[in-house]
Amino acid sequence: MDEIKNENIAPNDMIDILINKEDGELTFTSIIANCLTFLQAGNITSSSSINWLVYFMAKHQDIQDKVRNEVNMHMPMLSYNTDCDLMFSSVQKLT
Repeated sequence: MDEIKNENIAPNDMIDILINKEDGELTFTSIIANCLTFLQAGNITSSSSINWLVYFMAKHQDIQDKVRNEVNMHMPMLSYNTDCDLMFSSVQKLT
């Protein structure tokens, strides 16, 4: 951890910010614990959101059809090629 502190690189992510915390109260173990907490919290909220989306789509076939048609219209490569790269610019076209 001292090697990381001595590099004098501006913090770019959460780990850098925790390591460079000026009060020095965080130990290596507490930094790892904080990172795992953030990772788990993000995982739980993402999976919950996806579960509700799937449930909602199953209950509302008309909306499911609209979403499928829009995806097929803006991203036809997903209809026939499962190995294609999904581009952010394609996702931005969706309403």
